[in-house]
Parts: sequence; structure tokens; C-alpha cells
Amino acid sequence: MKNTSEITSHPIPFLVLKYAIPNIVGMLSSALYIVVDGIFIGNTVGSRGLASINLVMPAFSFVAGLGLMASVGGGTMVSIGMGRQDMDRARQMFRMTLSLLAGISLLALLASFAAGEPVARFLGADASVLPGVLTYLRILSVFLPAFLGSFFLDYMLRATGHPRTAMVTMAGTSLLNILLDYLFIVVTGQGIAGAALATGLAQSAGFGVMLFLFSRGKNSFSLRPGAVRLPLAARALYNGSSEFFSEISYGVSTLLFNRVLMRTAGISGVSAFAVVGYVNVMIAFVIIGLATSLQPLISVNHGAGREDRVRGILRWGYLYGLIFTGLVMALLLSHRRELAALFIPGEDALLELTTRAMGIIFAGFAFMCINIVSSSFFTAIEWAGTSMVISVSRGIALITAGLFLLPLVWGLDGIWMTQPAAELLTCLMAILLIRRRMNRTPLASGRESGRI
Repeated sequence: MKNTSEITSHPIPFLVLKYAIPNIVGMLSSALYIVVDGIFIGNTVGSRGLASINLVMPAFSFVAGLGLMASVGGGTMVSIGMGRQDMDRARQMFRMTLSLLAGISLLALLASFAAGEPVARFLGADASVLPGVLTYLRILSVFLPAFLGSFFLDYMLRATGHPRTAMVTMAGTSLLNILLDYLFIVVTGQGIAGAALATGLAQSAGFGVMLFLFSRGKNSFSLRPGAVRLPLAARALYNGSSEFFSEISYGVSTLLFNRVLMRTAGISGVSAFAVVGYVNVMIAFVIIGLATSLQPLISVNHGAGREDRVRGILRWGYLYGLIFTGLVMALLLSHRRELAALFIPGEDALLELTTRAMGIIFAGFAFMCINIVSSSFFTAIEWAGTSMVISVSRGIALITAGLFLLPLVWGLDGIWMTQPAAELLTCLMAILLIRRRMNRTPLASGRESGRI
């Protein structure tokens, strides 16, 4: 394992780029396979296929949120232990996190087969899309150990000084996913089942590579699951709770949007929202890649008491994120029709609906960047309550209020306006919370105990 002195001593602007670029490339490659998956489904199965996959996303987000909660919460404690040179505690948390992820995977797998149809109905599936929803849901659930395990091992590869290795592994997984998508969806015509199988097999391959890297001694952590000690597990889950609420907020907001759109615009509305989501995920994943790359840097410096570096890392994270989102917003807004046509060729009415939705929703990218980076910052310093407030505000509370109020005034446009409005209001709150934390913490120490 590389010495953590690099994280606590190297110039911050270059350190952030060194860790962020590999992680962003890896996340972008993950987003790319999701987008290609959507293009293949849209061009072979059609709008019902897009709607079926989009309806599954809230359930998958819930399970992924549990996995992220354990991975990021446990990983944060591992990183802080490393920063304090307490490797016994770091190894203990590493092994316990593996056990938590195994338990979450098993429970979710059992639930998908025992209660798959009621879950699909709750997600908004009607008779026309129910078979596709069940197929996608159940196949993905078989591969949950690989999905959730990959979250954690990717985090730990970066935290132990191997960001490029994490990037290459993630990029390779995404490339394999795209190749399998083409094989299973286009060549063999397996449709939604092929999309789920391609994703599951690719994730399993990536997880296998990371297991091999850890087994070959890239670090000093054992892959043997450890005993779950309730006080430590509770603290880890609390630390990662903001990641859970961030992920589940995406699922809840998608569920709410799907239900409202099914009532107001039917399958076309859900399909349009699915296409917007595919493009939106490209931006969101890059921002998440930046934000999660900052977490081990902040956690290690926080554990070492280097508050000056914690603040510097956050400032540079904001700057890099806003530069990126500004450039991408300009590019996407000027080419949104061409992007939509990749998913829904030949469906002019749906194309117009999707293009208009993109023009409204994309306006919230800059606010989303500030919110995601701020939430990750609070997670990294173990202010999980504050991070949770940001996540719940942007993903559940303000989305719910917006979907209730804005359509009353602006109709269908009000539905599209809900997301950027929620991001804007959350952004204002996040800025106030960041200022509050900075005012309470002296530069000499990063070990404040205050929580919101």
C-alpha cells in the first residue's frame, strides 16, 4: 500500500486532478455503457423497452443505495484510520464491510424472486411492460454481489493510492458491457433480458479483476469477511447514510416522475424521461466521479488534522466541477435534438417531447455539481447528518413538492422544471451549510465533533 504522505503533502490542485481524472474517466465509461445500452434498447425494442428499464431503476437504486451506504461509510472509516496510522482498525472495518455487502446482496436477491410482481406493480408497471420489468429486475438481482462489491473495492483501490488501476478496471468493465450489449441485444435479439445479462456479466468480470488485484498484495487488507460488530456497523452505516439517501433519492424521484408522467403523458412521457435520464447520467456520473475522488483525500487529511488541506481540496473540487459542467451544458443544449434521435429514431412526436424536456432539465447541472460535491464532502468528514439533509432535499423533499405544485401552473413543463428547481434551492442551502462548517472549524484541527 502506498504511503498516505502523498495525500497529506502534495500540491492540492495537482493532487485533486491526479485522483479525479482516473475516477472521472472510469465513471464516464460506466455512464457510456448505460447510454449505449439505452440506444440499443431504443432501436431494437422501442419506447416500451426504455420505459421497462426506467421503471426498474427505483428498485435497483434502493439496493445500490444500501451497498453505497456500507461501502462509503465503511470506506470512510478505513481512510480515516489510515490517516491516523491505525491500521488495525482500518483492516477490521474493511473486512466487516465485506460482510455487510454480502448480507445486503442475499436479502435483495431473495426479495426479487419472492415478491417481484408486487414490486413491479408498485413501481408503476402495467400489463404492457410488466414482463420486461420482471425480466430485467430478476436477472440483475442475481449479479448484486458483483455490483455492490465493486462499489467498495473501487473506493478502496483509490483510497490505497491506486486511482489509475481503479480507472482501468472500470473502463474495461464498461467496454466489455458494451460488447456484450451488442452481442446479446443486437446480434442474438434477446432484448431486455440481453441488456440485463450483459450488464451483470460485465460487472462480475470487473469485480473478479478487483478481487484478483487485492489477492495479489496491492494492499495489506484481507478479503476474508469479518465479524459484524454492531456499534462499528451502525457508525459505518450512519457515515454512509447520505450516500444511501442520495442514491435512493434518485430512485424515489424517478418513481415519482414515472407515476406522474404515466398519468399525464402515458408511456411517451416515461420514455421521454428515460431518454433524458440516459443523457443526464453522463453528467451526473462525471460529477459523482469527481466528488467520490475527493472523499479519500478529504478523509485522510481530516484524520491527520490537516484542515487547511481539507478546505483547499474542497475549493478545487468546486472549481473543476463547475468548469466541466459549464462546458457540457453549452454542448448538450446546442445538440439535444441529435442526442434524443439516437434513442428514438423515427418517432417525431416523442422526439419533440424529449428535446423540450432536455432543454429545461439540463439547466440545473451547475447546481447539481455543487450539491453532489458538498454532500460528498460532509460524508468524508463524518458529518453524515448534514450530507443527508442535502441528499434528501434535492432528491425527495423538493422533488415531491415540485411535482405537486409546478404542474398546476405550467402543466407538463412544470414536471420538467421540478428537477432544476430542486437543485437550485438545495444549492443555496448547501452553500450556507458549508459556510457554517468552515466558521466552526479552526484551521489548526480537522477533528471537530459537531454534527448537524
